[in-house]
Amino acid sequence: MASFSYALVPDGPKCLLISWEGISKKDFTVKYNDAILGVINSDVELQKGKEFQLPDESILHIQLKGIPRELCISHNGKPVIGSSNHPEERLKGAVSLLYLLAILNIVIGLLAEIFNISILKQLGLGYGSAVLGIIYGILAFFTKRRSLPALYIAFGIYILDTISMFAGMSQPGVNFSVAPFFVRYIFIYYLWKGIVGLKELKADK
Repeated sequence: MASFSYALVPDGPKCLLISWEGISKKDFTVKYNDAILGVINSDVELQKGKEFQLPDESILHIQLKGIPRELCISHNGKPVIGSSNHPEERLKGAVSLLYLLAILNIVIGLLAEIFNISILKQLGLGYGSAVLGIIYGILAFFTKRRSLPALYIAFGIYILDTISMFAGMSQPGVNFSVAPFFVRYIFIYYLWKGIVGLKELKADK
């Protein structure tokens, strides 16, 4: 069973508990202060979204949306702290992704050169990728410190790198695969969500 708890106010008690069974989110249950607020009976109902009224007459809204799917939780129209639609969580996701890109580019780039892996070199991977990984790491460092320009630069570089990779895949003798399209889409999606989240955080100051 998956179970997550949330606070409805900053530094407040985690009085909201959401739990479900399995990937299909069976028995999706919402509790507030250990009392059951309600149950969402199907994935279809969860995608449409559902509202629950709390004892203080405030409104809790829960919805599964986006591709990839994200569980968005709002209280009186504002994202709940710790939920996937909260600006802080979106920024954290983008920073983690940039550090992951840094590690992957450095490791794969060095492997391609050291072991002379031709298929990786055909995709344009090598020492240049390792340098790119270092750049991603630096941009992740500044993005974590809420530098919007750093995140925009990282997003732009990743878009250009994606175009370059697909251009390499179109070369004769290179096996084409749909999987990289899907992975790149997910990375682009979360980087863009990070930009949106960081802009919201700056607007709230």
